[in-house]
Amino acid sequence: SGTVKATTSGTSHDFTGIPSWAKRITILLSEVSLSGTNFITVLIGTAGAVEVTGYTSAFVLLTNATGVTVASTNTEFVIGGGVAAGLYSGSVVLSLIDTNTWVCSSSVSRTAGDTVRITNGQKPLAGILDIVRLGISGADTFDGGKVNILYD
Repeated sequence: SGTVKATTSGTSHDFTGIPSWAKRITILLSEVSLSGTNFITVLIGTAGAVEVTGYTSAFVLLTNATGVTVASTNTEFVIGGGVAAGLYSGSVVLSLIDTNTWVCSSSVSRTAGDTVRITNGQKPLAGILDIVRLGISGADTFDGGKVNILYD
């Protein structure tokens, strides 16, 4: 496993040094919070640099107030957020499906209990994955919680 990182400041948290033999990476979030209403994202990459294109993913936001919202993105995996000071917990599983293509499956809920975000997608890389980034889709900053990764 990696080392737990506090998500109490900054705009991204990188996990590097992922072993080349890793076939599955699980990202664990515990009450991660943002300063505003942007989204929590996951990006992956090779040679120490995350990639910001080529993602094929969709996310579903389930709420008890408004029902279902579906959207897609090709720049990242969107996994949570949308509410300032919302506390998001859950897991993101990245699995290697072939030589360098990773499949994402994620379920993250807001601690208040009124929303769940489910994300699925895939991202081919030019080489071996060696960096995973927990990021933000806009100009917000992290202001609470913690994150860690497990790999096998």
